[in-house]
Amino acid sequence: MFNLLKALKRIIERKVVNIQPLRADISAGDTIIPVRSAKRFEEENGQVAIYRDGEQYGEPHSIYRIIDYHTIELEEPVAEDYSSSVGLVQNLIGGENWVRAIYVGDPPVIGRYPAITIAGVNKSNEWMTIDSTKDRFNVDISVYIEAGDYEKGYEYVLNLTKSIEETLFNNFYPLVDPFCTTTLLEDVSDTDTVIRVENDRMDIMRRFLWFWLENDQHTQFSSPARYRDNGVIELRTPIGVAFSAGDDVIFPARHFFDTRPESTDFGNVVKGESLLWGSRIHYFAVEEKLRHNPFYEALNRR
Repeated sequence: MFNLLKALKRIIERKVVNIQPLRADISAGDTIIPVRSAKRFEEENGQVAIYRDGEQYGEPHSIYRIIDYHTIELEEPVAEDYSSSVGLVQNLIGGENWVRAIYVGDPPVIGRYPAITIAGVNKSNEWMTIDSTKDRFNVDISVYIEAGDYEKGYEYVLNLTKSIEETLFNNFYPLVDPFCTTTLLEDVSDTDTVIRVENDRMDIMRRFLWFWLENDQHTQFSSPARYRDNGVIELRTPIGVAFSAGDDVIFPARHFFDTRPESTDFGNVVKGESLLWGSRIHYFAVEEKLRHNPFYEALNRR
């Protein structure tokens, strides 16, 4: 359960909260903002905050357009200079707030709001095949904001909850520990059916039935047909997307095949001595787990 909760936190941090360092310095008057991955921002009605590491508040801006994978353009110019060593860009929900904290678990007292908590509820299983079970994990993802202005607070909760729900639908395959990561050694085109990777972990990689290739722009599923020597892997079908040497190759050990936010509750919450606006997303993830074991426990012998 804990590894799944960590994976969900990573997904929400990357897409919903989405804190990215500037790729280059920007100056007062600039509207072009260099970022690591522009695809994590919303072009339509997208908003960001630009600030320095350690600051509690930043400049709010609306996104005019996404120029390419590494560049966004703002509707209005920034008011100050920002260095790439400390400058940050973050998603802004509701035009004025950004998420201050994400917790694994649901602590009784939270120091900073808005906040998100991710807590395991329960786990169950049933037989799926003769040698595998279908394990279901139920998780509650909660959004909290201090109940100040009624309408603004309520709107913020609705907007942030919607963003989390859509992100979870778009990330239907959570990357949950354990998994093995290596590096692509040569560029590949979209029609290639052979790749070469760092082979220092080839003995481990041979156990996996599929893998993902990933860079800042794309994540692509693939399946090996045969493992050769020196890190060479033959694929069952063409890779479909071009990748470059140095990109990641990820071999997951766990198979989650049905994940989604199933329902959501909204209302007021009292946490500590604070009255909060909140929502609770009821999320589940189903994993196939192999139960075949050729070594049985002794029936009668000690």
